[in-house]
Amino acid sequence: PIDRLDPFTLGLLTNDEMIAINQDPLGKQAVLVHRDGPVQVRVKPLANGEFAVGLFNTGSFGATPQSYFRWNDEAPTAFQFRLADAGLPSGSWAVRDAWRQQDLGVFREKLKVSIPHHGVVVLRVKRP
Repeated sequence: PIDRLDPFTLGLLTNDEMIAINQDPLGKQAVLVHRDGPVQVRVKPLANGEFAVGLFNTGSFGATPQSYFRWNDEAPTAFQFRLADAGLPSGSWAVRDAWRQQDLGVFREKLKVSIPHHGVVVLRVKRP
């Protein structure tokens, strides 16, 4: 029942920025464009010319039987996201964290992100 959801779950299900990315009228799926160790970079073009970028921390998932479980002692992965790895042309890009609904700033080449263990960071990227 929706009236019994905790604030975190309710916020997750009603995040208008994530819903907008999912329901974008262009209808394109995100595609895998780059791998860097445990991190997958997936990009989805949006109808307004912006891009949604998903940074997935797959960690060692599936490498051992234990890797299928979460032990609550896993550290997030510090990741240096290079905009060129997402196939974005050079120049300045305004970056927004869609999960947290906050602007991260304008970047030219790269930015540092922390990706939770077996988690994802979703960025919305546009020209400033």
